[in-house]
Amino acid sequence: MASELEVGKVKVSSSDGGYLADIDNTNSTGEGLKVTTAASGAQQILQLNNGSGMVAEVLANGDVTSTNATGSKPILTLENTANDANSSQLLFLKNRTATNNDILGTVRFRGNNNAGTPEVVEYATIYAQSTDVADGAEDGQLIFRTMKDGTLDARLTIASNGVASFSRGIAFSQTNS
Repeated sequence: MASELEVGKVKVSSSDGGYLADIDNTNSTGEGLKVTTAASGAQQILQLNNGSGMVAEVLANGDVTSTNATGSKPILTLENTANDANSSQLLFLKNRTATNNDILGTVRFRGNNNAGTPEVVEYATIYAQSTDVADGAEDGQLIFRTMKDGTLDARLTIASNGVASFSRGIAFSQTNS
C-alpha cells in the first residue's frame, strides 16, 4: 500500500517499506534539506542507504562516515567548475583560544594488521601544528609520521622557516640570496 504526505515544499512517499524524500529548494532562504535534532553524542541523525545497506551517516556529534565495499571506494570529491585559477579546498579550522603547539588538522591512514582478530592500526599520519600563535609572529609546522616496527613516530618535519628535518638527523634548507 503506497501512501504520500506533502507538507509545504517537502514530499515524502512510502511504497513497499521504502522511503523517498523530494526536497523542493525554491524557498527564499536557499535552504534545501535541514535536519535539526536535540540529540548529542553518537546518536545517528541522518543515514543514506542504497538498498544494500548504509553508505553514509551523519551523527549528532558531527562525525560523518561513508562506507563502501568496492575496491578504491569511497571517494571524496571536491569539484570546482568555476572558470578561474582557483581550486576546491579542504579546510581544517581549530576555532578556540589560540595556544602554542595546537594540532590544527590531521590526516590519518589506517588499515588492519594480520593479528588473529585483525586490529585497526594507524600506519601513517600527517598533521599541522601551530608552534607560535603570537599575533604578527605566527609560526606553524607540518609533521609526517609513519609506522616502523609497531611504533608510529615523526619521520619528517617541515618547520616554519622552511627547514625539512628527518628523524635520522638529515636536514635540508635553502638560503636565497
